[in-house]
Amino acid sequence: MSCMTLVTLLRLYVVFSFAGLLAHGGFTVSKSMNGDECVGYSVTGAGSPEVNGCYRRANGSIFGFPHFFLDSLHELYCYDGIWKLGLHGKNVSYSARFASTWPPILGGDAGWNCDLGHGPPPLARRSHLPPVPPPPPPPPPPSPLPPPPPLPPARLILNESFSGSTLNTSVWNVLEQVHRGGVYTADNVAVRDGVLVLRTVARNQTIDGKDFFVASGAVNTSGLVTISRGRLETRVKLPVVNKSPGYTLHSSIWLFADPTVTSNSGCPQEIDVVEQYQYGVNTTSAAVGNLHPFVKRGSCEKVPTKGSQYTARSDFSSDWHVFSVDWTDERISMEIDGSTVSDERNASIVSAFTDELFVALTACVMDQVPVTPADSFPLEYQIDWVRLYQLL
Repeated sequence: MSCMTLVTLLRLYVVFSFAGLLAHGGFTVSKSMNGDECVGYSVTGAGSPEVNGCYRRANGSIFGFPHFFLDSLHELYCYDGIWKLGLHGKNVSYSARFASTWPPILGGDAGWNCDLGHGPPPLARRSHLPPVPPPPPPPPPPSPLPPPPPLPPARLILNESFSGSTLNTSVWNVLEQVHRGGVYTADNVAVRDGVLVLRTVARNQTIDGKDFFVASGAVNTSGLVTISRGRLETRVKLPVVNKSPGYTLHSSIWLFADPTVTSNSGCPQEIDVVEQYQYGVNTTSAAVGNLHPFVKRGSCEKVPTKGSQYTARSDFSSDWHVFSVDWTDERISMEIDGSTVSDERNASIVSAFTDELFVALTACVMDQVPVTPADSFPLEYQIDWVRLYQLL
C-alpha cells in the first residue's frame, strides 16, 4: 500500500467517524511520572477494557513520530495533531483532535505534542469500532425472605403518637450526657406537630476538660417501659446522614438490657432494629440491623453471630418508613415497611436474650472532631409513632 493510499484511507476514517463522534465516550492519555509503574503513556476510558492500559515506547516510528505498544495488537501514536489509538498494523480505531488530558512533550521529540497548547481540549472520541457491548445486567436481587409466622398473642403496652406539645415523661427519659463523640442535651429533644424531633446542632462545649463540637438529642424508656419478648414498631424519617461527613451522625432504634431491672443478667444484651450509616449521595443511606447476644457464665460472654442481620440501602429520609422487630422464644425477625429483611432462628443466639429490654431512640455523634464546612446543621431525626407489644 502506498503512502498516499494510506493517508487517503486515514482521511476517510476521520470523515466517516465524524457522524459517530457524539455517540461514543472519550479516552484520556496521560504521561507517566517518574517512579510510576507504567513507563510510557497510560490510556484510560477507552470504552473497551482490553484497550486501556500502559503503552510503552517502541523502536521505530509511524509517519515520522514515535509510537507505543500496549501489546502485540494495540498501539498509540500521534499523527497530524491527532492522538491515534488503534490496532497495530491496521488503520486507527480511535481518533480525536486532542486527548482529554494533555501529556507533556516527550523528551526531545518536538513532534510528539498533538497540538499541545491549543486548549482547552475536548474529549477524545471513539470512532469506527463496533459498539462496545453493554455491561452485563446486574444479578437479580435475592429472593425475599418468607414472612415469619404470626406473632403469638401479645398485649399493646405502649402506643405513643407524640400528641400535644411536650414529651410524656412518664414513658420517656430525655438523655443529658456525653456519648461517643458528642453530647446529648435536652434542648435538642422536642415534640412538634405530632412528631418527636431529635435535633443535631453545632455547639462547642467543654466537659470534664474535653472539648465537644456537636450536640444532639436522644430518649429512652429505661425504668419506665420494658419488654421481654414481643414486638416493636417505629415509624420514622431518618436524618440526611450524608450531610455529616466530618462528625458522622449515627441514628438508631434499639432495644437494650435495662440496668434498673434487678433480675436482669447485667450483660449488655442489645437488639439494633436499625443503625443508620453514610452511603451513596444525597438522601441515600444504609440501614443496618444487628444482634448483640450475651450470656452470664460468671462474666458476660458474647455469643458469636454471623455479623449484621441485614443491610438495606435506600432513601430513608425523604419519606416515612416503619422499622419493626419480632422477638419470640424461637426467633428474632426484622422488617422494613412490612417486608421481612432478617429472620434469626439460631437457638444459641435467640435464647441468649433473657433480659427485659427498654426502647432507645438516639441521634448519636460518632466522631469528636471540629465541624467542617461540609457539615450541615441542624439535622433532624423524626419519629411519628412507637408501638410496643408484650407477649402474653
